[in-house]
Amino acid sequence: MDLWAPKERAKQPSGHPVQGDPLLAALKKFTGTLVLVSHDRHFLRCLVNRVFEIGQGKMTPYEGDYEYYLSKTGRDHRAI
Repeated sequence: MDLWAPKERAKQPSGHPVQGDPLLAALKKFTGTLVLVSHDRHFLRCLVNRVFEIGQGKMTPYEGDYEYYLSKTGRDHRAI
């Protein structure tokens, strides 16, 4: 499934989807495997339970949520 978020999705002033976002709700209910490539930190925080970082010819798994990934990599969540 390839989803491109429509521009007319409701956003808060912060740029995050509003509470009750139907796309986020549908993805949270999905019971299969979801490969999510996104710059939307809110979606990543709500949906991710494992991170695979791909770079420099290798893939590194992080067996935790998005915050776990940030803590293990030392990345600043505001810079991503």
